Amino acid sequence: MSSKNFSFAAKIKESGDIRKIISVINEYNGIVKKVLYNSRIDSSIAFFEIANFSSDLMTGLIKADYILSSVQEPLFIKIKIHLPRRARAISEILTHADDAGVIITLMEFDTQETKKDDTLVLMLNAVESQSVKAFLDYLKTTYAIDIVEYTPNNEDLDNTIFYITYANRIRRFAHDQGDHFVLSFLADINSIAFELKKLGYDPEDIFMKIYENGETLNNTLGENFYADYQVIQLKPDTSLHCFQLPCGGNVYILENATESLMIDTGYGIYHDDIMRMCQHFGLWQNDKKKKLFISHGDADHCGGAGYIGMVPYSHPETIDLIRSGNRAYKSVTEGSKLEQIYTTMIGTFSKWLPPDSYQKFQPSDKDKVGAFPVFGSLKACGYTFTVLESHGGHQYGQLFLLNEEAGLFFTVDSCLNLKSISPERTKYNQLADLFMTSVNVDSDLARKERKDLLEIASDLTAKSDKPFYICCGHGAISTIKDGKLAVFGETTRYRHS
Repeated sequence: MSSKNFSFAAKIKESGDIRKIISVINEYNGIVKKVLYNSRIDSSIAFFEIANFSSDLMTGLIKADYILSSVQEPLFIKIKIHLPRRARAISEILTHADDAGVIITLMEFDTQETKKDDTLVLMLNAVESQSVKAFLDYLKTTYAIDIVEYTPNNEDLDNTIFYITYANRIRRFAHDQGDHFVLSFLADINSIAFELKKLGYDPEDIFMKIYENGETLNNTLGENFYADYQVIQLKPDTSLHCFQLPCGGNVYILENATESLMIDTGYGIYHDDIMRMCQHFGLWQNDKKKKLFISHGDADHCGGAGYIGMVPYSHPETIDLIRSGNRAYKSVTEGSKLEQIYTTMIGTFSKWLPPDSYQKFQPSDKDKVGAFPVFGSLKACGYTFTVLESHGGHQYGQLFLLNEEAGLFFTVDSCLNLKSISPERTKYNQLADLFMTSVNVDSDLARKERKDLLEIASDLTAKSDKPFYICCGHGAISTIKDGKLAVFGETTRYRHS
């Protein structure tokens, strides 16, 4: 008997099937936690979440043929029938369709007064090929017909097969994971739409925005990849490079003649493009001693660490968060279904390959900076960074890096210059806000976190006779001017050449 809830997609063939499925669950002492069914979208699938799951219960469901175990590629044939102008022609055709068991998903009829015959356009669900063959055999002996289209993926499909069509559309974002994953993921997406519907959102709009999320990531790879970058020369042989990727978080590289420190990796799906970009700039090459720092466990900050293949410096709780599969780990929203599903969704779409271990930081001679406890220190490129532990507003285990000599403060996702983020990136980032209602796992703590970070930055700016750089997790490197964040220097667009 499993203590975790079990979710599955069920076949619905008759009007009483949901009641029968629940009877099977009850027979094996299962407990129904949630049923999601919308006949307007798809009358053939229902999603169940049950507690007290057991192997006997699964056997009972399989034996009763209620488990949907695969997603079939839908087949459709669109035909144009040339009708003579006589009474009851359409009625006869539809009667034969019913007798053959054909599912008609689209019908168009319009009398053309200037033509000698009328046309009836039908789109047929061709999964049951024998039924369609029998119907076509009848038609071709009676009417002139044209095959207009035969396609496995038609954007104009009616709502009765919405889920299966949608599953096949998002399959390419699942990166070769099987039908079981696609069905499970589809149930999760359905849960997102169900939860957000309570907040007044249109479920179909949610489905399309989820698709848009995956499409945006996949459409910004290879020759479509770009980054906006800034370079700050700290010493004659030491520079900081900031790369704003098409989607998600920034990647920073601090380098001198002998060392290279990468701060966050971006999404895993961008790894090859990031390495190609680094080669273009002569960064992160094998002639340098390399170190990797991971600020926190979101996919757009640590998702490429596994591809880099080195153990990063990070908070141990970040590794635990990654293993939990929930970005809201140890926060007030940890129990949120939306947080868990978003973690799975964005991890899948972005080819998340996070680290599975961490390196410990060196001790520090400081206990606290401002409102933040000191977690340790990190030496790189001739500087010793103080590692600060966040309040956990954006995410539990998030860390900041501070070095007063260089004037560098990596505030990552807890302090952003939102005005510096481009419109296309802002649009993409808003999808996360929509799915989770907030990108911060604790909004109250997040507001305090930003306030406390800006206080430190403002104090250090006032004491310094040179720029003090705020290195945000998204958007441009900024400085404080008149109490507000302002973009420092120039930002240049990079594209592969």
